[in-house]
Order: sequence, then C-alpha cells, then structure tokens
Amino acid sequence: MLIAVSVPELPLSSCTDVGYAGDEPPGGFVYYEWYLGWLGNSPDGGVNRCDTPIVTIALGLLALGSAMLGLERWKR
Repeated sequence: MLIAVSVPELPLSSCTDVGYAGDEPPGGFVYYEWYLGWLGNSPDGGVNRCDTPIVTIALGLLALGSAMLGLERWKR
C-alpha cells in the first residue's frame, strides 16, 4: 500500500494494477513508447504499465490558460 502512495501516476492515466511479491519493487520511471499522442510508461520500474494521453493534457492546459487570459483581458 505504501508503495502505491509513493509512486504517483500522471493525470488521466490508465494503468495496470499488478502487485509485486518481493522485498522491494524495481524503482524508477521507465519509458516504453510514444504513439498517437499517448505516452506508454511504467511509473514503478516495469511492474505496472500506464498509458497517458499527454497531447490531450497539454491541449487542455493550453485551452484553460487561454480562456483565463482572455477573461482577464475582457474584464479590463
């Protein structure tokens, strides 16, 4: 349980939830692939695999920032 708390996942990730039997899981971020705007990675050294829509997150943050900037300029 403590291991799951110590390894944060990226927002909107779909990850496997495989347990690890042993003293310590392998550590560190592992990059697998980049395909169609999705990042394939492992946040815990290869035990679990996550797919994250990086392009979707980036475009969402860009749209949110643009809307906030537009609202600020509109209020002036």
